[in-house]
Amino acid sequence: MAQAMNGFPQKKLVIVGVTGTDGKTTVVNLVGHIVRTTGKKVGWISTLGAQIGDTFIETGAHTTTVDPFTFYVLLKRMVKEHCELVVVELTSHALDQERVGKLPLATGIITNITHEHLDYHQSLTAYMSAKAKLFALIARGKRAHKGNGAVVLNCEDATFSSLSHLARAFHGLKVFTYGLGSGDVHGERIEETLEYLTFTLVTAYGHHTLRTRLIGDYNLRNILSAAALAHVCEVPWEKIHEGIETFQPLSGRLERIEQGQPFSVFVDFAHTPNALREVLTLLKRHAKAKITVVFGVAGERDKSKRPLMGEVVAQFADRAYLTEEDPRSESVEAISQMIAQGMATKGWKQNERYWLIPDRRIAIQTAFERATSDDIVLLAGKGHERMMAMDKGIDKPWDDREVAREELEKLGWRPV
Repeated sequence: MAQAMNGFPQKKLVIVGVTGTDGKTTVVNLVGHIVRTTGKKVGWISTLGAQIGDTFIETGAHTTTVDPFTFYVLLKRMVKEHCELVVVELTSHALDQERVGKLPLATGIITNITHEHLDYHQSLTAYMSAKAKLFALIARGKRAHKGNGAVVLNCEDATFSSLSHLARAFHGLKVFTYGLGSGDVHGERIEETLEYLTFTLVTAYGHHTLRTRLIGDYNLRNILSAAALAHVCEVPWEKIHEGIETFQPLSGRLERIEQGQPFSVFVDFAHTPNALREVLTLLKRHAKAKITVVFGVAGERDKSKRPLMGEVVAQFADRAYLTEEDPRSESVEAISQMIAQGMATKGWKQNERYWLIPDRRIAIQTAFERATSDDIVLLAGKGHERMMAMDKGIDKPWDDREVAREELEKLGWRPV
């Protein structure tokens, strides 16, 4: 119905789908940016909102794939604005529930599949199967929409063998690959600071050294995946290089909060065990002193990942403050105790290495008060979000970045 009410806009657009556990939002925005360097008008829909040409549109809190009506209204507007390419972020829920209908895709990508949403999917196999529904949409696009019948896959992901078999054998798709050490597109880190990454991009068209503000191996994978996807969309390599080097980091993705304080503060959206591991691995590589993590895990969501998150923090950080993160109807204390089970496997004890502080502002304040010179404080899980999901469907205003700035100012550290 949503399609018909909006004049079946999907039939008039070239649409690219992006799914996976981690990296979706960065890949969507980076591909969109790369295509813009060619002079084409492009639109995209991601966790951050919708971009149509130069216009940004808010799509609501806690939203990755918007509801069907909003989705097709946005596509209709993209038709009206003469967008030549559209990139959309698709969650496993949206694919499994066919929330976007039988959307014909010109091409698409699965970035990776790691532990997430098992409260809904029940098993990693079912989760992978939901993600693999992307293949049917690409096959549909090949038949009905002049798509190229290609999908981009991470050849270093544990699910690659299964996914590539499904794509080729059951859907007749071509598979284009990427990875850090192998793949049709791969790369190698040359030099990295907490500000920039210099790396070599290796393709069949040669080796090119590029510099980007996206740092960390996980972001290098995001870059490689976006480059591969843009290439499949027939963007020239010189424009891909230009797009990579001019792309600015996204809001709430390892965003640095700097007010002259003697320690570093970062805000990041990492809310899965794998994403948190990737961010902490990066920070540990550059740490001169202690790493503190302020984090929680969402209520009424996958409970099995809670101890895994605690285990990751205990493996890579020096201390932590367990606090609220969209608790909904659940007790923050109960959620924190489940996180702490993972910390206990690494020998961490409460009030020695980790503290339970349900109020997130107080947890951030405490972390800052106890930080010393050259420490790193990571506020994980909320990232760009400006709301906290509480009980009875109520959202309270919340922004880690604003709160961090306010608490630093209370300690005498003001923006220069």
